[in-house]
Amino acid sequence: MIPNATYFRFGCMLIDLITGGDKGVYGVPGGRIFNLCGDKSAGKSYLCNEIIAWSHYLLGDKFKWMYADCERGYSFDTQKMYGFDIHDENSDAPETVEEAYYYITKFAESLKKDEFGIYVLDSLDALTSQEQDERAEERIKAIEADKEMKGTYGMGKAKYLSQEFFPQLCKTLEDKNILLIIVSQIRDNVEFGSFEKYSRAGGKALDFYCFMVAWLATAKKITIKDGEKDVPIGGTNKIKVTKGKVPRPFREGFYTYYYQYGIDNVVTGVDYLFDIRTKTGDISIPAAKSCAWENNPDKKPMEGPEVRQWLIDNKWFDEYKESEYYPSNGRYSLESALKYIAADKTKKKLFDDTFALVMDRDMLIQYIYDNNLEEELNKRVEEKWEKFEDSVSQAVPNKSGKYAKFYGTQPESTDKDVII
Repeated sequence: MIPNATYFRFGCMLIDLITGGDKGVYGVPGGRIFNLCGDKSAGKSYLCNEIIAWSHYLLGDKFKWMYADCERGYSFDTQKMYGFDIHDENSDAPETVEEAYYYITKFAESLKKDEFGIYVLDSLDALTSQEQDERAEERIKAIEADKEMKGTYGMGKAKYLSQEFFPQLCKTLEDKNILLIIVSQIRDNVEFGSFEKYSRAGGKALDFYCFMVAWLATAKKITIKDGEKDVPIGGTNKIKVTKGKVPRPFREGFYTYYYQYGIDNVVTGVDYLFDIRTKTGDISIPAAKSCAWENNPDKKPMEGPEVRQWLIDNKWFDEYKESEYYPSNGRYSLESALKYIAADKTKKKLFDDTFALVMDRDMLIQYIYDNNLEEELNKRVEEKWEKFEDSVSQAVPNKSGKYAKFYGTQPESTDKDVII
């Protein structure tokens, strides 16, 4: 953990653990640069929205933010999603790297001593440089005058980023406790001799100055049927840390989000807790059918026929059929029966004493929402994560420290001016 830094979280326990990089550390710290990479449909802006929304509600009035939409394509209704506007007509919209530096500096200057913030630059690829703009104007004039342009202008942006932008911003960010999130669009790498399949703007300077680099990739789209059409409503993405100045780098995982809701912490947590996602991001049907929230061998399995018979045995089935919870199609369902039972404390207690909470994925997700068990889910996700990290630590051969034995056997120096 970085001393005196404010850590910003994404509102999703699994992502917080992946980016935290150490035990008891969640999310990414202020005073650093976080690079978020992915293609145009990988959900980069959703992660930026989520970290701002979490900070707005959890950190209070001391938190400030700016979402600089360099691509001029921001279309999220965050008022509907989160209850406030993340981006509006007064938000920064730099066109060049020089302007971006100016806006970020001004944002830093606007923060009071006890405030902290997030600045999102979306994206670095959309920015040009003053040199590029000047050369573009020269090219237009040369074409109009039927003249030949000499030289190239490709190095202006890269040079400014490496020599001025990043070196000068780093201290400003640290002093003001600002997290700078730089969004990058990936593109095919055509550089000769490179072993990397994809590249993004910023090059080696961005790699050098970033505290963490995370790549996103779309694994699966979530759709609903509209007649014969499949209408996308969200997706499941993979996040992978490819660089992190943390004790636990290179962690990865899947998370699920919906366009009108954002990242779903419960769905993401359940999928991780019960190993429901395969390596390709598909849902494992066997794992999804048997999620043991409570696995007590002395209790009955919580399955449809058993619950139906339990209602009959207790002479509650007819009452259930007349209740508002009974499906309109006239067919019994486990989901509706659980809602009927949960509405009565006496029934609910007897039910909990009888049935072990082993159910399918969708039922468990709804059960967690209905019973406000998200904090318990987060706790279990973290416990599983730390169990894995403990197994990683046990694989390290020397636990006592590389030079602990050497220093422990050295005689104390008699020369007080020499430090051993």
